[in-house]
Amino acid sequence: MHRTENIESSHALSGQTQPYVRVSRCPFSRMLQFGASLRKRTFHAHVTSSVAAPERNRHAPLEETIVSESPATSPIEAGAQAGGVGTRVEQVMDWIQNYVAKPNPQVGRPGPVCPFLPRTLKEKTLQFQSIDTESLSIQEIDDCVRGQAQTFINMLPTTGKARLNRALVLLFPDIDEKTSDIEIEKRQLRLKRFFVERGLMLGEFHPNHHGPGVRNPMYRPLRSPVPLLVIRHMFPSDLTFLLRPADSLLDRLHFIKSYLRTFTHSAPASLLADARSAANQTMQELVRTTVSVSAHNETRRAS
Repeated sequence: MHRTENIESSHALSGQTQPYVRVSRCPFSRMLQFGASLRKRTFHAHVTSSVAAPERNRHAPLEETIVSESPATSPIEAGAQAGGVGTRVEQVMDWIQNYVAKPNPQVGRPGPVCPFLPRTLKEKTLQFQSIDTESLSIQEIDDCVRGQAQTFINMLPTTGKARLNRALVLLFPDIDEKTSDIEIEKRQLRLKRFFVERGLMLGEFHPNHHGPGVRNPMYRPLRSPVPLLVIRHMFPSDLTFLLRPADSLLDRLHFIKSYLRTFTHSAPASLLADARSAANQTMQELVRTTVSVSAHNETRRAS
């Protein structure tokens, strides 16, 4: 038994191109599909919920999936006030279309903040996944995020160049606002290796992110209206993001090996050389650190 309902909103998402957006609750079977008509300026939402879902999810209020009927004052302010999944999708879409996919002089290079997002919007290969974290342990939430790798791989199209433009945005609507920022960053650090090993990138974003831009250390490109993670394909130019000091030496070494395995026959020779050089430097630093720790431990035991 399924329930389907149409919902209208007084305004549509901003921007000239409206991607296909899907929101589903994980790990339970509840899905919301959005399709927006900019000319009619209405939303058509189809809500499907399964009677086999657990009681706490099956009877979740339908309002959680309705798109907000009032336009946002700004992505950050609206995100802080967002209550339902639909509202969060709307605010994140506004942020993506009017900020991330647009040029910004603070980036330090020409083109949009995220170079591949305009193609994602054009190809309509953007989807949203809402993860219901209520009463779940950290391990259960991490397992659910890992499961989204397969969700991403199964997203259409699965062949051709357009598949490289796919992106899956993971929302956490009931995450504790007081700890959401550090939760998102810690989760990304724990799960990054899992995704990189599969040729994927897992990016973390939240309203107070202090991560600097690659070319402008004063720029904060990872700030978003609400806490979220984004899954996308890895590109050769992502090497920089695999060498962040925030990641452990061992993780960085694994990232570089995965990068070389993924792009051995496709990345520019200069980037492959940079990756091999970084692997050697990371290995040497790892050996030095290991030797230093061993010597320190020996000294402590001797004393």
